[in-house]
This record gives sequence, structure tokens and C-alpha cells, in this order.
Amino acid sequence: MMEEMERKKPVFSPDLDIVEKSDGYVVKGDMPGASSDSIEINLEGDLLTIRGNVAESTEELPALYSEYKVGDFETTLRIAGEIDRDKIEAELKDGILTVNMPKSEKAKPRQIKVNAA
Repeated sequence: MMEEMERKKPVFSPDLDIVEKSDGYVVKGDMPGASSDSIEINLEGDLLTIRGNVAESTEELPALYSEYKVGDFETTLRIAGEIDRDKIEAELKDGILTVNMPKSEKAKPRQIKVNAA
């Protein structure tokens, strides 16, 4: 019964931006209050899953109004194109999560030289 209650916890999706560059993809997400230890990122196939937890504030006085969400969060994105999985990097700085996913060499655009006959 306790497990059933655990599964019913509300889960929210963080606000994200996804940018495609010529050499890769960048995902940026607002995660105020999250710590790097509370975030888990997985890439399985072409699905990128970001999940974690934002703890409630430990301040003595409750906020009169708050737009920041607390609790568990999760989102899954489908990434088009081939990613160099060994070079994926993630950083959490000032409440912003940045995930850099470089394209594999064979997925990067390239110019083909035309030879004279």
C-alpha cells in the first residue's frame, strides 16, 4: 500500500529549451532549487529522460506566493539524429541545467568536394 501511495506523487515537467547547432544539440532547463545530486539524465535509443527532485524550502517563513515547483520532476524528449554518447556533458549552474549532446561525426553536415573530370 505504501508503494501505491509513492507512485501517486505529483510529477511536473520542467521548462526546457532545445537548440540544434551544426555540431550538436543543447537542452537547457529551469530547475531552481534542484541540486546536481538530485538530477538523473539517461539517453536510451533516441529518448533523453531527465528526472529528479526539487526539495521544499527550509526557510522558516512560508512564501506568500510562489511559482517555483517543488517535488519530483520528469520529462522525456525524442532526439533526432545520432549523438556521440561518450561526449555528452551536463552542468547545473544557477538553477539552469545545460545538457550538451554533440552529434556523431557521421551525423555532422559536411561539404563534398566536386572533382573536375
